[in-house]
Amino acid sequence: MKISTSAQIKSGFIYKILFIFLTTLNALIVIKILPSEQLGVWYVFMAIQAFILILNNALTPNITRQFSIGVAKANIDIITYCNLIRRIYIYVAIIIAILSILILFFYLEPTLHIFSKKLIFLGWVFLIISILFEVYYSLYECALNGSGLFKETNKINFISRIILTILTLFILLENQKDDINLTLFCLFYFLSNIYKRIKIKRLFFSTFKTSKNTALIKESIYNYHSNKKMLYYLVYLSFISSVGGILITKSSLYILPYYSNLESIASYGLTYQLFEMGFNIIFILTTMLTPMLVNLYYHQFEKIKSIYFKLKYFSLLAYVIGCIFIFYMATPLLNILKVNTLILNQKQLFFLSIVFILQLNHSISGHILTIENKIPFAYPSFFSGLITLILSLILIPIYHIDGAIYSILISQLIFNNWFWPLKSYFFVRKKHEI
Repeated sequence: MKISTSAQIKSGFIYKILFIFLTTLNALIVIKILPSEQLGVWYVFMAIQAFILILNNALTPNITRQFSIGVAKANIDIITYCNLIRRIYIYVAIIIAILSILILFFYLEPTLHIFSKKLIFLGWVFLIISILFEVYYSLYECALNGSGLFKETNKINFISRIILTILTLFILLENQKDDINLTLFCLFYFLSNIYKRIKIKRLFFSTFKTSKNTALIKESIYNYHSNKKMLYYLVYLSFISSVGGILITKSSLYILPYYSNLESIASYGLTYQLFEMGFNIIFILTTMLTPMLVNLYYHQFEKIKSIYFKLKYFSLLAYVIGCIFIFYMATPLLNILKVNTLILNQKQLFFLSIVFILQLNHSISGHILTIENKIPFAYPSFFSGLITLILSLILIPIYHIDGAIYSILISQLIFNNWFWPLKSYFFVRKKHEI
């Protein structure tokens, strides 16, 4: 099987862009339908979701990469390999369920008094069930993406987002900021996610059939068991890296509820989300090129250098343009849409722009290094996250929102922003190791 074709990448990228567009539209609708206090709760929910999905997010790129390598070497049967890996996802789902209960009692209740707010509590339940579906069925998406089937998977994701958008529009048409709106949005998020996971599973079983090649099945089992320790180690490293990433990006949202009101958190969350959406759109191309880059690593390494530099320059230029757009056009557009929640001031926008531009640069650089089936940035990311957390605990009580931004900027400048671009430069040129 061909890992990825030009048509798959282009079509998959288009569907992903449409998906992000609808995600952006949904974000704007959420801003419209939720009172500022509930919007602040939603951003806290999203920060917690990012935290409890750390283990799954550590699994996903590594499992996808194993499928890519297996397809490139033509030495695995996809169905057999999935059956072997499924147990891992069951354990992850159980861990997430337990973690969600602990967070409910020891964080959400002390900060938001969630048990006295029945509708918000119900919204949390819908969100957690949705996450559990997301985790368990993500195995199939890993196999499809690892095989280069971006068009099909991204099309399903896009349709699921259409469903969420249509359902959410009904709330908007009511034109009332009711207390039930947050709960309804969480319910619609849950329903659209169920559709997505059912369609992904059906696509998987219609695409891959159990091999009748006994030798290939035995080789798949052998490859899994021989690579299992390495896979677990890579997942462990990704987990450490993901913890660091979450601490870098979300520490402020965990700490701000203790020192700022929900309206201020809503403004910070809205602004951060705008920059993050732009980042995600641009970074899509990097993740979608991964199977092709893995294939080139094993067969035509000399082509990687050109692709890497073109990817980086295009991505950074596009993101700078996006930052300029947010800087000058976000407030007028939100005013036109009659959104009550304000974005941050221009000084804060400037520093957030710097944070995300530097982050995009080192993220692309770090990602290119993973095609060797290694994760060299795990511990640096973790320690950067700890530094961010410590700085947030120091600066947020004093500077509030400014402290949240400065914490991220300082922690990233210490190491990540300069080291990984330098490391990847030597990697793609194959001169020497730093």
